[in-house]
Amino acid sequence: MKKCNVVLMVISSASGVEKGEVESLSKTHSQENQKVECITLENYFILTKIDEKANWLREKGKDVCENILEKAVLDIHELKGQPLNIKGKYPISWGELKDIIKEFKYEKYLGVNIEDGIINSLKLEDKYGVAKYSFSPVLIRSLGKKYAKDDSTLFLFSLAQISEESNGLQPAVVIQVNGTPFYYDYSNEPPVGPNNNKPL
Repeated sequence: MKKCNVVLMVISSASGVEKGEVESLSKTHSQENQKVECITLENYFILTKIDEKANWLREKGKDVCENILEKAVLDIHELKGQPLNIKGKYPISWGELKDIIKEFKYEKYLGVNIEDGIINSLKLEDKYGVAKYSFSPVLIRSLGKKYAKDDSTLFLFSLAQISEESNGLQPAVVIQVNGTPFYYDYSNEPPVGPNNNKPL
């Protein structure tokens, strides 16, 4: 009889451990299922109109996988070649920029204000295209993540001209960070095409 009780205790004890493990795994699985899975930009790239793109980003931009979004904005916004006729550099620290863009992604845009051919301020706009030149907070934050060493790192916003294959030289605002030789733009309405369908 004693042997039987010992066996029952061992079985009960063993099943208790298994039950605890199952409950723990079930809880973890439940927590993971509650997390919203991130999405790609696949459906975004299908769109051909700027308004459609801006609306898609406003609605879905926050759900795009962060690594996919960062890579896309940096790859696509990086200027191929050097800008021409750079003038009117407007310096602003990474710390100041962070205060302006806050945690926004595509709910608002960073507008560049220009008076008498000089950039005189940056401020948030409610939607893309309110200012003549606009940048998404996602681009600015991605640049900060890649290049900013600390809050004193300088971002230089400059008026320039960039060469577009189909349109020749076009006016633009370009961004240079921390004295790197790389410039980023995409301040004008983007051209549409299979290889040039850029995120805002």
